[in-house]
Amino acid sequence: MTVTVNGHVCVLADGVKETTQTTGTGTYELDGALAGSVSFVTGVGGGNKTLYRAQSGTSWEIGVGTVAAGSPPTLARTEILKSSNSDNAVNWTAGAKDIFVTAPAALLDQYVTNGQDGLELVSTDAGATQGPLFSLYRNSDTAIANDVGPALTLDANNDAGERVTYARLRQIIADASEDSEDGVLSFDAVTGGTLAEIMRLRDSALLIGKTLGTLGATVGHELTVTGAARHTVDGSSVMIVNRLTDDGGLILLQQAGATEGTISVSGNTIAYGTFTGEHWGQWASGAVPTEDPPLGTVLITTDEEYERPESPKPQLCKVAISSKAADKRVYGVWGAPQKDEDTGFHVYALGTTLVRVIGPVEGGDLLQTSDIPGVAERQPDDLVRACTLGKVSRGDGRTDERLVAAVLYSG
Repeated sequence: MTVTVNGHVCVLADGVKETTQTTGTGTYELDGALAGSVSFVTGVGGGNKTLYRAQSGTSWEIGVGTVAAGSPPTLARTEILKSSNSDNAVNWTAGAKDIFVTAPAALLDQYVTNGQDGLELVSTDAGATQGPLFSLYRNSDTAIANDVGPALTLDANNDAGERVTYARLRQIIADASEDSEDGVLSFDAVTGGTLAEIMRLRDSALLIGKTLGTLGATVGHELTVTGAARHTVDGSSVMIVNRLTDDGGLILLQQAGATEGTISVSGNTIAYGTFTGEHWGQWASGAVPTEDPPLGTVLITTDEEYERPESPKPQLCKVAISSKAADKRVYGVWGAPQKDEDTGFHVYALGTTLVRVIGPVEGGDLLQTSDIPGVAERQPDDLVRACTLGKVSRGDGRTDERLVAAVLYSG
């Protein structure tokens, strides 16, 4: 591993420790590795620079040194960084001194805060399996949920010369249980003079302005790893879509990568492309079919209220499959089941869709219920009535039961 200190590229290696008998302020002559350690030449390499500490009694010296292989090997005092001699080279007296590779906190603090450009960590891993690793470790045997772990603060002065933490990155424990641990990464910033959390990563989601990924009344934004987005506001627009130039699309609605609909703007007009309006539906008592009906099956209303206790919808009703001609309770057509079984299914009631039809129809003919369950037929006149389901948009000249393109009116 290498670090750049005051322009010196230094090699750091574990377990490098020797002794030296050097006196005065000159280059250190190295006596060889101590038991259980390696030499500077072995660990750092001849010709390379490193960070060293030499000490004997109360005297000590930290600096950048240059290793040279030889007999004996040496370590030149390239630059003195800190020492017990007012940060100058120590004038050593006779006797053995320990000398070893180091990177103490005092050195890093002096390097980072005394006007230097920055701290650089360089990895020489040729396999590229891992780059330089900077680890902050909170070693505690009593970790519990909501404990705050290591943090990284980003500080600068204000206009009064006071040091201020303008931003902070924190680790928070959400769950400390063994084998089911959950973590939080908190992003904090100063707003109006107060340092506060503005964003966090947790529960496989990015949360902005909130701390939990819920659908409740908590104001904020949530982006999940599954692609879902939830936005909650209080007293203002939930979303603003702004196209700066020209008329055109605002939102594309896609399924499996294919565009199925659009919302576009032209001047002051908003248009909804390939529009089909729908209601949520549930089967009325005694009207539940043995299996989901085909697409386009005609449905009628009943007097039973739609049931969803956790989110009441008193404006909706339960439905049944149509079974008589010209039924004024016509409601729409079966669309598809909801993924949420408690919600029920889709009832298409407005806009373009396909309808099960029996008998001949032409483009522009009105449709109504028939005596065949779930099937529409041509309405005998051209007046839109209570029993009108919609209008045929494309005739086909057939008379058997089939799906016919239509525009629905009933919803």
